[in-house]
Amino acid sequence: MKVCAMPKEISYGSILHIDGMGSHKVVDSGGAIRWLNENKTECKVDIFIPNVSERWIINNTENRIVDAVLYIK
Repeated sequence: MKVCAMPKEISYGSILHIDGMGSHKVVDSGGAIRWLNENKTECKVDIFIPNVSERWIINNTENRIVDAVLYIK
């Protein structure tokens, strides 16, 4: 299963379904993973993408805004 990191208030094992990217299991949190508004309806999420080159990472560091649904465990 694909995995992601979300803000610390989201329990591990929750599922985040991202439009165009599928479902990701929450397995991590961290200081850079934070809410973007007071209502906690928008947040920064880190997605783990396996088997990519260092060049791909350097060229694909832009932030994107997408719709997603969070299923909290």
